[in-house]
Amino acid sequence: MGKIDDAIPGLVETAKGINSKITNATVEAAAKYLGPNLFNKDASLVAYSDKDELARIRENFVKRKLAVPDSNADIDAAIKSVGEKYGMSVRNKKRAVVYALLMHHYGVKSL
Repeated sequence: MGKIDDAIPGLVETAKGINSKITNATVEAAAKYLGPNLFNKDASLVAYSDKDELARIRENFVKRKLAVPDSNADIDAAIKSVGEKYGMSVRNKKRAVVYALLMHHYGVKSL
């Protein structure tokens, strides 16, 4: 097993604690998409208080990678909803889990 494969069970546990319907494959796809960034402290976390970061998630992940054609406002609402489900009091939201939850929200099963 590789380093990413070793991290996936913990990410799945976190994601399923937020949304029990999310699949292991969705979390695995999000983790593998991040690759080595999964282990970079700064890159592996999402700062929901940083509006520029949320805009990058919208533009680079949701619009570009997931190919979601929704309006910016609708995508921003989905990102906000994921943050609220994760728990806004959780300061260190794992990027792989946020991405997996967004994938689940939009019905994307793999990347």
